[in-house]
Amino acid sequence: MSHEDSGAGVGKQFARASSSDSVAESITALWQSLRSAIDQALELVALEARFAAISLAGIVALGVFVGARLLATWRVLGAAGAVWLVGRTGLGWASALLMVMLLTLGLIALACLAIQSLSRNLEFRLTRRRLISKSGDTSNAPNHPTKT
Repeated sequence: MSHEDSGAGVGKQFARASSSDSVAESITALWQSLRSAIDQALELVALEARFAAISLAGIVALGVFVGARLLATWRVLGAAGAVWLVGRTGLGWASALLMVMLLTLGLIALACLAIQSLSRNLEFRLTRRRLISKSGDTSNAPNHPTKT
């Protein structure tokens, strides 16, 4: 083997080494870029989740305030209805207040039925059916009509 041949071999080895170094550097740069993008996305999600939680706390607080005001308004309306019944029909106070109470209980019963009906939407039936059917076992899949 001549001196020129061995020099050419070293050049090829150097080219391969520098080529593999640049590939490794490219992979490292890609990995760092990917990690940076994921970190930024997660930071944005965390900030938005915090903002959403603070907003939800405000919504709940205002909802409690509105609920308290509605309750007070309903009480005044019930008292006014009782006064009207006593003055207009000649019913006694006890009978008028009983009628207001029965009306209130009826509305509460309707609200409870509506809550019960709406609570069925919280069971994620379609998602469970899909997950169960993907696993192959459909014996426990809930019956829920799908929208077509």
